[in-house]
Amino acid sequence: MLSGLLLRERQAPGWELAVEDGTPPVELALAGVTPAPQPDDPALQASVRKVVDARNASLATQIEPMLAHMESPEYTRLPVSFDWIAGSFDVDGFYYLADDPARPELLLNFTAELDPPSGVAISVQELTAMTGISTPCALSAEDALVLTIPTADLTVAGEKATATSPNVTFSGLEVEATPDLDGLPWLCPVDGGGIGDAPPAEANPLLDELRARSPHSPRRRVDAN
Repeated sequence: MLSGLLLRERQAPGWELAVEDGTPPVELALAGVTPAPQPDDPALQASVRKVVDARNASLATQIEPMLAHMESPEYTRLPVSFDWIAGSFDVDGFYYLADDPARPELLLNFTAELDPPSGVAISVQELTAMTGISTPCALSAEDALVLTIPTADLTVAGEKATATSPNVTFSGLEVEATPDLDGLPWLCPVDGGGIGDAPPAEANPLLDELRARSPHSPRRRVDAN
């Protein structure tokens, strides 16, 4: 569109016919223009770096607590399936940790209603969650979205769990409890196969669809340090 406006302003002869014949407008607009290298602008680079650093610092205030929760024995980890998302969802962005070799992905301030096969509703409100990590549960790394719940906000009676945290609520979800290799507590939903060796990670078309449906920027690189 901008190329067409530029060509119209220049009154370039015959450009409309050339476009109709298949020549891209940008090619016509740049015809005869000799590329020239642009000198580095240290002031501009410093300004951009300042903006990026400020953005990363802001993201860290939302991401670092979740990472701390993943390593805390005072939180219980609950993997849920992307397939359980019912209706609309909201997320402030998809991010991955640049310095982590496994490149786990974070869903910032994820909000959704989940409807597992058992029909026990799981409500998630503005919780930063993680996907792409191995778990002691049967759900695969690519299918599992890991939620962190304060253990104090969980009640487990028999094999059924109830959560009453500000960010995650459900009642009577059938689970199997297990620690991971670090001794941290996990609840594996029976709807997702319970405890078990997860199958190898595979592409997850639903996650790609969720990224595409998100009204926010679909993916950003984040330096978590």
